[in-house]
Parts: sequence; structure tokens; C-alpha cells
Amino acid sequence: MAVVLGIGQSYITCLLGVAYPVFKSFLTLDSGDAQQETQWLTYWVMFGIFQIIDHFAGFILHFIPFYYVLKMFALIYMFHPSTQGATYIFNNYVRENFDKMEKQTSEMLAQAKRAPKTE
Repeated sequence: MAVVLGIGQSYITCLLGVAYPVFKSFLTLDSGDAQQETQWLTYWVMFGIFQIIDHFAGFILHFIPFYYVLKMFALIYMFHPSTQGATYIFNNYVRENFDKMEKQTSEMLAQAKRAPKTE
């Protein structure tokens, strides 16, 4: 309710996006459950992307009505065990772009290595 009213909304969403996932990630480290390890590692990748976007575009995003409420629901969707939203979003939307960027980066590095050195 505090998030809807604008009371401590950035702190609450940050705490929500970090506290429970840290606890579950910690428990997963010793579980040996590969599916859970993938889910939580993917969650942290997606959370990092979310934070970068939030940091650099935050001044625009904050003009969206109920931005923090939407962010809160997005974070819950990403970490909730029944949805495993982070894995779904990564596999269906993000992975393809990462693969393209990785290929382009590899090609650029290969070209840079082949380029004649000028001295």
C-alpha cells in the first residue's frame, strides 16, 4: 500500500527486488538443483538489466504514473517460483539480442586483430 501512496517507494521496491531473491539464492547455492540455480542466476542478470535501465532512463520512467507499482509487480513476476518470469523473459526476449551482440563483438575483435598495425 505504501508503494501506491508514494511512501518510500524506491526503497520498498529495491528491498523487495533484493531481500527475498538473496535469501532464495543463498539457499539454492547448497541445494544442487540446476533448475533453481538457472532461475536465480537468470533473475540476477535480468535484475541487473532492469537496474541499468532504471538508472539511466529513470528520469523519464518516473513520469509514468504508478511506475513503482509496475516495477514492484515486474520484480515479483521475475522471481516468483510459480512464474519464473526472469527465465521466461530472458529465454524469449533477451537471449536473442545477447547472442547478436556477442556475434558482433566477436566479429569486431577478429577484424581488429587482422587490421594492419600502423606505427
